[in-house]
Amino acid sequence: MGNFYETMLNSGMGRKVLGSVGLPTPIELNRYSASQTTFLEGNVLVGTAKNGELISDIVRNLGDSDAKIFFPSAALTASEIVKAGSDHSVKVTQVECAKGMKEKFNVVIFDASGIEDGEGLTQLYTFFNPIMRSLTSNARVIVLGRPHMKAANGETGLPITITADANTPHQAVVRAMDAAGQTGFVNLSITTRQASAE
Repeated sequence: MGNFYETMLNSGMGRKVLGSVGLPTPIELNRYSASQTTFLEGNVLVGTAKNGELISDIVRNLGDSDAKIFFPSAALTASEIVKAGSDHSVKVTQVECAKGMKEKFNVVIFDASGIEDGEGLTQLYTFFNPIMRSLTSNARVIVLGRPHMKAANGETGLPITITADANTPHQAVVRAMDAAGQTGFVNLSITTRQASAE
């Protein structure tokens, strides 16, 4: 965020001027600070694709936080999430995921490591579609997948988009591009994103 824009946002008159020309007021993101007692708190919704390999580790790690862990009750893979909770003595609570639901989520994590081809991506849609309006304004969305070489049909030409904001160090973007290139991706693009008004 540019200094002029930030200065304008910090004054009442500036917010009015920026609002009148249709510029959004960015949402201040919650960031980790050393004074926090846990790495994560609030409501977390977890899901997994069929044959997901990471859900057990995800639930185990979340068990070390102050997060309340939920999973979609109608998910075809609900039993895998319940088993992961049982294996690691972590409480996981089922929730009815439907448009207009009352629960709000600070973090959504989906284990997509079991997706082997393009058709498997429908599992992402099925998981995310009903809950997108149930995210808090500072929500984090994390999708964990497998390297493309492990996909059943070897789809190596898929596009990769790296999105960063003004606070992202240039070196982090370069490392992400390098990692994608080393694993065989050649269709890379870089985008920036402004916070949208709610």
